[in-house]
Amino acid sequence: MNIKIKFKNVISLISYIYIISLLTMANHDQYFIINRISFVFLFLMFITISIKRRIKIDQSILIFLPFVFIVILSNLWAVDRAVSVHRTVGIITYFLGALIIYIFLKGKFVSKKALMSSLFISLWILSITASYEYYFLGFSRGAGVVQNANTFGLNVIYISLILLFTINKSSKLYKWKIFLLIIFIINSVIVSGSRKIFISVFLMLLQYVLMETLVDKKRLKVIFYLIFFILIVILVLSTDIFHDMFKNIEAFNRLLSRDDNSYNIRTEMINSSISLSKERPFFGYGIDNFRSISVFGTYSHNNYTELLVSVGIIGMSLYYLIYLYVIRINYHIFVKTRNIKVFSFFVLFIVILLVQEVALVTINSPRNWLVLFLLLWMTQDFQKRYQPFDYNLLQ
Repeated sequence: MNIKIKFKNVISLISYIYIISLLTMANHDQYFIINRISFVFLFLMFITISIKRRIKIDQSILIFLPFVFIVILSNLWAVDRAVSVHRTVGIITYFLGALIIYIFLKGKFVSKKALMSSLFISLWILSITASYEYYFLGFSRGAGVVQNANTFGLNVIYISLILLFTINKSSKLYKWKIFLLIIFIINSVIVSGSRKIFISVFLMLLQYVLMETLVDKKRLKVIFYLIFFILIVILVLSTDIFHDMFKNIEAFNRLLSRDDNSYNIRTEMINSSISLSKERPFFGYGIDNFRSISVFGTYSHNNYTELLVSVGIIGMSLYYLIYLYVIRINYHIFVKTRNIKVFSFFVLFIVILLVQEVALVTINSPRNWLVLFLLLWMTQDFQKRYQPFDYNLLQ
């Protein structure tokens, strides 16, 4: 019995380290090795468990396999095979890591508490390292250990959303945890200086206000004054911070008016991607081959066009079928439970992903597959244990 408990603790520890290193160090110039080593141990642990006992793998993961298959297959016709193979190895590694974490969560090898702890620690690491650069070193945009301001901000947003859903309202420190998550989110907007994060937070706030007023219209006034008060406090205490934020808002206005160099370059990339895809519309040129066949010499900065060029219309359709599947199963749950807040949460999450992918390539992101598998796990977890008033902000 003690051996089984110790073995389970080892699994939790390895999964713990893997999740934290994936969300904080996977793309770091030096620390990435921690994530690679933890993946090796995670994979070996999975093989060991598979040999010793039968692991149940539900049919839900089948929705991921067609896209993964075409990613692997695309190396056969890739223009630059070396680039394609290199990127494919990364995608498959992150996919397998996320799949194993999902299986461990489903099989109770890793507890929900351990998952939440690893996510909270990741938030602390991300926020402290990025804030140090921004507040103390004078960086115009803090990135911290992930070395990219956009990645820092989005990691904070996605982790916070997952935690907002999974924190139980009966928890003793529930209110403090929610308050802490709000601080993390606000700080990510300030420190990252990213328009992407600003849009994400706006969508989150819009969804929250709509859902709360749908339940109780009187709450709208309270929510409005609370938000206004928070903004005033930040303005009074952090004038320098707001000076930088106003610069970002000005940049956002330039983007909307199309008077933005970044916007113009991305538009040219989109046009180039569409032109290239006409020659190989169905299966594309191979993973990450936009950089090899276009005049830009870099990735397309747009997940839709990157998929279109890499794996064609078929591959792109198979990828977004995963998103559609998450919405579909949540809709069926909504029909049964009539819990509009839970359904709107998952819709919000998918919408944020779709909006961000206009200016991001996510298929090879360390975070991407873990987020998708966690969305699937959260959906099934809610469906399995549904009880009124069991979840925090979503009830």
